[in-house]
Amino acid sequence: MSLPAFMNRASKPYLLLGLLCMQPVEFWDRLRTFLEGRYERMRPERGLHQPIQVETLTTLLRQVVGWDLEGALQETAMRQIERHVRLLTSSSNANRPFDPLHSADITLASFCYAVCRTLSPNTVIETGVAYGLTTSFVLQALTQNQRGRLWSIDLPPLCPTPDQSVGLFVPQELRTNWHLQRGVTRRHLPGLLSRLRTVDLFIHDSLHTRSNMTWEFETVWPHLRPGGVLIADDVQGQSAFEEFVAGKKPLFSAIVIEENKDAAFGVVLKSP
Repeated sequence: MSLPAFMNRASKPYLLLGLLCMQPVEFWDRLRTFLEGRYERMRPERGLHQPIQVETLTTLLRQVVGWDLEGALQETAMRQIERHVRLLTSSSNANRPFDPLHSADITLASFCYAVCRTLSPNTVIETGVAYGLTTSFVLQALTQNQRGRLWSIDLPPLCPTPDQSVGLFVPQELRTNWHLQRGVTRRHLPGLLSRLRTVDLFIHDSLHTRSNMTWEFETVWPHLRPGGVLIADDVQGQSAFEEFVAGKKPLFSAIVIEENKDAAFGVVLKSP
């Protein structure tokens, strides 16, 4: 007896049910993520409060904290990693498991590079990796700094060979200072923060629901050092980022329009 089309061995329902026996914890994590995302899509979207262009952001940060992000953005190493990622993005196989919308915009990735070069962090945490676009930019910056490590948390897509795609774009020579943990942030982030204690830069790009974003921001904030930076992708459509900022009185915050996709990222600098 043949299985229905939606239950063939490569289908997501079939793969998800297979986890129930083999990896029940991952089964429930994936089911919760799915239901949370579906619930979020039923909520009315909210408009952003005064989003700005990235050029305005660099000007404001120069005025507020004296950062020369433009200098970092013109570095040869930044241009090299941008060319590398653009080439892989344009030639990526249409059958790969990540939707192109799951990848960060070059605007965000470049900004993360510039922040890393300017802040010179020892500890960076990233939630959500996909093909590793932002990951590649951050690791390139840490390599140029000759200091710092990146810890990433990601649950790979539900497909026959899930782990082969996470971080696919990250060059081998940049992986020395990279630690990747497999799973959802709610299981791994608290323990990671307990071990690291202090974080210099946090980048959110995992499940973009109000519940998950608020939980990640509130969980990380006590560990973010004074003067540290929190960056969050895809803050549009719901209130998590703006509500979080309103309750923290940071040194600086902004919502920034991404150039190559219909999205925006948020940035917050913790007061010294």
